[in-house]
Amino acid sequence: MRALILAAGQGTRLRPLTSDRPKCMVPFLGQPLVHYQLSVLRACGIDDITFVTGYRSDVIEQLGFSCVHNDRYASTNMVASMFTAEECFDGQDDLIICYSDIVYERGLLEVLLEHEGPVAPVIDVDRWHALWSLRMGDPLADLETVKFRDDGTLQELGKKPGSFDEIEGQFVGLVKVARESQEKLLQFYS
Repeated sequence: MRALILAAGQGTRLRPLTSDRPKCMVPFLGQPLVHYQLSVLRACGIDDITFVTGYRSDVIEQLGFSCVHNDRYASTNMVASMFTAEECFDGQDDLIICYSDIVYERGLLEVLLEHEGPVAPVIDVDRWHALWSLRMGDPLADLETVKFRDDGTLQELGKKPGSFDEIEGQFVGLVKVARESQEKLLQFYS
């Protein structure tokens, strides 16, 4: 098992805290956000970790992990940053892909590691509305669509919603891609 941590963005909404560092390095309860994630990954036996860097890559590189730099981080999105690390999608092992600025418990990662589907995004279906309402005055301005089929599989993810009716949950920034699905994912993106 390996992990790819997406840490290229500038974190402009957190300025001035991100004026000299990526948002994953902003302190939370005494340590940088990403340290919580690294601790959980390691506790679950994941030591093969690669970061996709962009803004202030020098700060991330000091952590001592493998890094792939997205030179176009200022003009691309999270998906483009993810595929900058194309070599991580080699089908050698399952891949956990994480936003760098999220905090999650070990139990959540353990459940994800047990999942045997081809691509398994973690979706919050219970608390997303309350959390986004605390986060922003107009949550709809920041939310993305999540729609499920009747059988519970994901139908849609990541579009700009016109109303709350198009949102049945929120992607939390954590996904597992099975090794046998990685080539197909790369082909789909190309």
